[in-house]
Amino acid sequence: MSVLGEAFGREFRPHLQRTGRLFHDRKEGPIYHYTSPEGLLSILKNKTLWFTDIMGLNDASEGNYIWEIIDECLDSSYDDNFIISVQGLESSPIAKSSEKEGIEDKAYFVCSFSEDSDSLSMWNYYTKNANSVGYNICFDRQQLKNIVKEWENKFEVKLFKVLYDKEEQIKWVKDTLNLVYKYWQKCRTKKRQQLLWVLESLINYVKIGFKHPSFKNEQEIRLVIELTAEQFSNNFTVEPEEKEVGVRIVNNTFVPYLEVPFNNVTVVKGVTASPIIKDENAIDSIYLLLYKYGYQESCKVEVSNVPLKY
Repeated sequence: MSVLGEAFGREFRPHLQRTGRLFHDRKEGPIYHYTSPEGLLSILKNKTLWFTDIMGLNDASEGNYIWEIIDECLDSSYDDNFIISVQGLESSPIAKSSEKEGIEDKAYFVCSFSEDSDSLSMWNYYTKNANSVGYNICFDRQQLKNIVKEWENKFEVKLFKVLYDKEEQIKWVKDTLNLVYKYWQKCRTKKRQQLLWVLESLINYVKIGFKHPSFKNEQEIRLVIELTAEQFSNNFTVEPEEKEVGVRIVNNTFVPYLEVPFNNVTVVKGVTASPIIKDENAIDSIYLLLYKYGYQESCKVEVSNVPLKY
């Protein structure tokens, strides 16, 4: 931030701290990963979780929703040049990471959880008919975060609270735009470009935590792995220098992902079966699965209390 002056740094750093308090989840306790039968088997058998590039997640507005809020906030209090410059960030980044004078592009990989142990909206993803079932796996959130950090301590790892409240979303965007615009008015062309780099970087980070209010019932918590552009490149080669970024098919698109091990089985606290699983043999089979892969001492098995029937 020194290229923009100490005054900007003095105001920007507290804003970053407020942003952290708004999005970073520092709670303790359980979080729940909802998945299919195939997903449950894969996770428990391989003791791994998949972290998907944010742009490959299922929500069609993922990563783009924040721009709806930005466009709503870009009102007549800003000059036309500023508005056009900010809007241009959505479709065309200003420069490559190497040209941004210390402000590096980042890649974000996400594994999604819910704070709700028995969420009808989450079960609905897996119980669309009488033959479809789902499960959730209960993890200890801080223990899981620490395991992921230990897997590769060069990567940044954070627990992200998803922000659904539109008023809070608007407030964050307005506070950010106002801070950047305050210095935009004082700057010439080169420093204005640097301000846009800072804004672009911050938007790309915060968009991880912005979701449309209609998803509020999901109560989502995200475990996020952050790679610099150089780390992503090192991971994405045929013979990677570090941990390999793989590619899988999501909605007919090839999407980067990271497969992260959790070798300590005590991080898994239990498994809950979706509402339509009533057969005792099906429940016993979950115990068998846990026993097979070494989880039996630390896990409990439950069935959803949601009164669904088909």
